[in-house]
Amino acid sequence: MITTSTIAALLGIPFAIGIYYWLWQAMEKKEQERLERTRIQEASIIVDGGYSPEVITARAGRPLRVYFLRKDLSYCDEEILFPDFNRRITLPHRVVVSTEFMPEKPGEYAFQCGKGKLKGTLIVS
Repeated sequence: MITTSTIAALLGIPFAIGIYYWLWQAMEKKEQERLERTRIQEASIIVDGGYSPEVITARAGRPLRVYFLRKDLSYCDEEILFPDFNRRITLPHRVVVSTEFMPEKPGEYAFQCGKGKLKGTLIVS
């Protein structure tokens, strides 16, 4: 004979499995969101009488690492400035140099050489 406690147990098992599955999915989603926020974005720029590319893009709230390779010997190319992020990077000839910062807010941010002749844009969405 089936008792009410047996019925309650039989109904409770799928309910408990459902709750466990729901909690598991929620934890997994939070972990994926955390990984997405901390994953480093990367961009590369070649400095050779200008910036190639002149425009780079990134997402707000995620760290950005930018690599530079200076091919030109011009004095102007020795330095690159990201004034909105308080970055001044010295670029030795034919050496890959990187800088890392966090673009917090969407917008367009200018970067330039030390003399202000070469200009580029970081677009953050």
